[in-house]
Amino acid sequence: MQYVLIVVVFLLGGCVSQPLHYANSAEEETRLPKNWSIEWELDESDKRSLVDVVDSPVMKEWLATVLNHSHELQVSNLELDQRELLLKQAISHQKPELNLNASANRQKIIEYAKKYESRYQLGAQVSWELDLWGKIKKQGEGARLDLRISRLQQDALKRSLIAQALKSRLNLSTMKEQQGLAIKSTVLLENAVIRAEQQIHVGRIALVDLEEARVNYRQSSSQLSQAKAELADVETSARRLVGFFGQDLEFSQDWITLGLPNVQVPSSYLLNRPDVLMALVSVTRADTNSDIAYRSLFPSFSLSLDVTQTSTGHQNLLGKDPVWSLLGQLIQPVFNGGRMEVAVKIAELDAQKALVEYRRTLEGAYFEVESLSKNEGYLEKQIQAMKKAYSAKRRRNDSIEAQYRDGLAEYEQWLAEKLSLYEIERQLLTLETEQTSNRIDLFLALGLPVS
Repeated sequence: MQYVLIVVVFLLGGCVSQPLHYANSAEEETRLPKNWSIEWELDESDKRSLVDVVDSPVMKEWLATVLNHSHELQVSNLELDQRELLLKQAISHQKPELNLNASANRQKIIEYAKKYESRYQLGAQVSWELDLWGKIKKQGEGARLDLRISRLQQDALKRSLIAQALKSRLNLSTMKEQQGLAIKSTVLLENAVIRAEQQIHVGRIALVDLEEARVNYRQSSSQLSQAKAELADVETSARRLVGFFGQDLEFSQDWITLGLPNVQVPSSYLLNRPDVLMALVSVTRADTNSDIAYRSLFPSFSLSLDVTQTSTGHQNLLGKDPVWSLLGQLIQPVFNGGRMEVAVKIAELDAQKALVEYRRTLEGAYFEVESLSKNEGYLEKQIQAMKKAYSAKRRRNDSIEAQYRDGLAEYEQWLAEKLSLYEIERQLLTLETEQTSNRIDLFLALGLPVS
């Protein structure tokens, strides 16, 4: 009869089919599309990180300041410590548990109203759940995967902080340069108003020319005020990266020159992206949850050993033979309304969802790199064209200035050339800023190291 009962128990535990695993399918889907390509030649021999490519002592010091004072990173470190402790906790469930107890009591003997009896007791209990089906081991593996996901999340946070910090200093440098150009334009237009006021008194220009000069000056003054406000906002955003510590920071003028990342771009590099890795590990974690839910259907077996020693006197408490008992317990879930079977199916659906999310993340990585690489090509062509335009405008400006000094060019022509030169310089500065920002994003999109 006992053997029949054991067989029935095992049949009840195995009535649900084993869940499918999707991690292997995810690893097989890391190939690049056949028609996928990028816009420039890359060299795999260059392994420099983003910070190494920037190669600026001021920038490296700024990045260290941001990382050391980031509240988000501090919280991430605490969460990582929690995950490490949870892993230790999960592993500890695979080991036996020992508990000791001691007690003492004193009670009155009814037969003898004036007599009391003392009792002392020492005990030890050892219990151990045997991991027959690997459920507890799977729980430990799940905790280890959670720790890895937390580390990847921290890596993604660091990469994001470094990118934000570099872009904030880049925007600061850009805004200071643009403010300088706005000041030059405003000074020129202010002098033009003063000159127009002088000329209108001698009848050389009409009143409408003076009003036009004043309108141009006011517009330039408004643009200068806007440039100062934008610079103040950018400085505030930069200080916010380091909290209250940033209130005393002084931002020097330091331009970032960033070349293209030199690295080969097969799918193996895109798999270094923290978001792609997290999505991949999440599939494995979901598979582990499916295994845990499935193994919960099988019986659990535990052993417990109780050893107790009781005595009326503490002197001879250890002198007597202890009382001990050994208990083996087998628990098999039989009927729970189908709750555990449904839990297995839900876990398997979560694994399928994780696989779909991994596909979405991987495709997003491909298209992000493709978009950024094409944008790099467009920006490079625009910058080259703008540099040629700036060189031509510079030569024309020098020629007009020489003619103006010799009295061969009008003041208005000289002023228009100066303002046009400043405008082209501003556009070139904007394009170079966009290109550097795009290259920072490209380092992140390719999954390259940033520090």
